[in-house]
Amino acid sequence: MAVIVNRFINYAFAPFRDPRTREFLLFCLPALLIGLVLRVSLCVQMPMGVYHDDTPDFLCTADRLLNEHKWQLHEKKTFLVPIAYTISFLLPLPALVSIPIFQHALGLGLIVIIGLLCRLWFTHWKWFIVPLTCVAAINPFMLWYEHTLMAESLFVFCTAMVALAGTLYALVPSRRRFIFLCVALFLEAGARPEGKLLFGFGILLVVLIHARAWRTEWRRAAFIVALGIVTHLVTGTAQASLLLYTSVAKMTPTDLRCAPGFDPYIASIRTDLQTRWKEQFAFPKVRDRRAVGLAVTQYLNENPSIKNLKKKPT
Repeated sequence: MAVIVNRFINYAFAPFRDPRTREFLLFCLPALLIGLVLRVSLCVQMPMGVYHDDTPDFLCTADRLLNEHKWQLHEKKTFLVPIAYTISFLLPLPALVSIPIFQHALGLGLIVIIGLLCRLWFTHWKWFIVPLTCVAAINPFMLWYEHTLMAESLFVFCTAMVALAGTLYALVPSRRRFIFLCVALFLEAGARPEGKLLFGFGILLVVLIHARAWRTEWRRAAFIVALGIVTHLVTGTAQASLLLYTSVAKMTPTDLRCAPGFDPYIASIRTDLQTRWKEQFAFPKVRDRRAVGLAVTQYLNENPSIKNLKKKPT
């Protein structure tokens, strides 16, 4: 057992023996100190995390597991954030305290990832790493999201991790880095429903890197495609189609052939979206999505025959 522990410690701390790693971390140190002070101050002034309108959707998984002994995700949410929040209820600290601390820790990790991306992407990285990491450390939007029980902070962290995994794999396409890329993509899809779209990036990256050695490396491309399909099935939500339609609801035809009689239900919403779009280019908000969802639900309830159209032969 001691041998296994020693090997793990040696493997975990091996990168820190490299002088380049120590130099990179030294340049990240100012931002890490600033970020730590800001986050500790915020936790001291506001020990409890911010309870948002969407928070119950994430906490219902923990409630059902601990009280009813059933594992169930909310129909709108993917798995990663509910799992992380459920674990927080098993800790000695209250969940409203432990969850912000966890997300602030991810915020500090995000600073390091941004610094590492700067180190890998820029030739003269020393000119950029301090200001870029400091901007990440003091970003008020990230501080607020880290202190709020929402998926945004975890999603941003996973997105940065996907960028890092892709960069490392492009530099040295080893088996370990391929596994890291697959794990990062899977976690990204688990953080938010739209995260699965980045599997397109992963597939394209693997194909481009191994284009000249396709006969020997086709298995990696096949594996990441299969993983993407499985992940899509695992992370399916009831909100994906609604989000897509809401983004284009302002272009709904007055005579929608696939949904006859739908215009009276969507007309006022469409007019409002079109008016706001002419005044200022802005995407629909949460209230618009809810209004569209209610209109669609009312239409389907009052026109039950429409639900069965897809079952009839065309």
